[in-house]
Amino acid sequence: SLAPNAPYPSSLHVHFRTSHGMDMKFDVRLKRNLFAADSFVWAHDGPELALLKSHKPHHIAYEGTLPLGYIRLTMFDRHTFHATIKLHDKIVVVDPVEHHKNAHQLTSPVTGMLAYSIPLEAAALSNEHHRQLTSTFGRMATCTWSARQITVGVVSDAGFTSEHGGAAKTQSYLIAVYNSINGLYDDQIGVHLTIGAFLIETAAGGAAWNVEPQTCGAMVDMNVQLNAVKSYVKLHYECKG
Repeated sequence: SLAPNAPYPSSLHVHFRTSHGMDMKFDVRLKRNLFAADSFVWAHDGPELALLKSHKPHHIAYEGTLPLGYIRLTMFDRHTFHATIKLHDKIVVVDPVEHHKNAHQLTSPVTGMLAYSIPLEAAALSNEHHRQLTSTFGRMATCTWSARQITVGVVSDAGFTSEHGGAAKTQSYLIAVYNSINGLYDDQIGVHLTIGAFLIETAAGGAAWNVEPQTCGAMVDMNVQLNAVKSYVKLHYECKG
């Protein structure tokens, strides 16, 4: 059955095989703390506006734990998904093939998915000169700080939105990015990023940060870009909260 306010069940059992003989099974649960309680989506114009009319982000992110590792999975359309799977000796990434422009020769005629793995070298640590880890890859031992939550806002300009197929797909892609990042942050340093707002532009124009530049100009300075975005959000949205 579907979870409340989510297009997928509250838990999933995932089983996939790759052409290289990798066979993986795992269980994941819906990750509802990826968004702040008052999270909001602003999307300007475009054919996807109807899909975003609730102005609430979609609960499509899942998480699970593995021996000496974790999994973060985000569902997309047509039952495709992105997954970052940390095992004791490698990280496995599963993606829709459309996320990899140069991977058309790897397209699966059945699933449209691809998978690749990155080996993890064993950490060689000195008790005298290096930090003590709770496992080969994990949080530092004897550290007693509690997990910290940081709320962030996510902005997509018209170029990024177009590159990722429109407002709805851009939102899903960014949810996958932050879901996977949290796997690493939660595991390594005890920091959890919570999304407070999405601002998704679908057409160039308006604010300086969303105008197609003829030259880099002042916007080549990242601080200028960040200040432009912050000023725009403050002017147009804070008073509407």
